[in-house]
Amino acid sequence: MRIGVFGATGQVGGVMCRLVAERGLRVDEIRLFASARSAGTLLEFAGRKLKVEDSATADFAGLDVALFSNGKAASLVLAPRVAAASSTSASRSSSAGWSVRTTKGRPMKVSARTMPRGE
Repeated sequence: MRIGVFGATGQVGGVMCRLVAERGLRVDEIRLFASARSAGTLLEFAGRKLKVEDSATADFAGLDVALFSNGKAASLVLAPRVAAASSTSASRSSSAGWSVRTTKGRPMKVSARTMPRGE
């Protein structure tokens, strides 16, 4: 599976990367995306250093799944572009809830749920 993490340099993006690694998902490739300000930053994933790409100029072809935590405005702009490049995109925004776009361009809503500790 080829995964893209958007907002990778932020706190939530870092947690998403950590969870992907901890859960033992079969990851053939992981790409990290952030704003131009953070592009070029090196972040560690599963023991190796990865260079963060500029989400505004990157080519998203080949991603299977895109995880967004880069803010509502950026997600609303990027999710359709990423979905058009043949991936499923999941975006979490406190004001928008979870929204998912498939390659067919049909938006779906997934309810956000707060998990109690220990669940």
